[in-house]
Amino acid sequence: MRPRPREATAENRPFLRGDCDNDGETCSGVQDALFLLNWLFLGRAEPPCRSACDPDGNGALELADAVSGLNFCFAGAAPPLAPFPECGTGTNADAALGCESSACE
Repeated sequence: MRPRPREATAENRPFLRGDCDNDGETCSGVQDALFLLNWLFLGRAEPPCRSACDPDGNGALELADAVSGLNFCFAGAAPPLAPFPECGTGTNADAALGCESSACE
């Protein structure tokens, strides 16, 4: 018997890793990295889904996440961890970061 899927909550809401600005896209420019950097260093708008801003999935939002996203999009580096390139739910580390809203819904 298959387990029933969990309902989406702030902790396990479907999201697209790398879509920090919540526009439903990654690599359409530098917007995702700039959104994260503006929040981290300038106190601008908080990401609606912090989990989406963590390409390496380590549960911490830092400068390295913006650099990782840019390296993937423009330098051919490794892609973000799942859920990528499709929407999905993440790990316990993602649940700790939280996700209030996502373009995947």
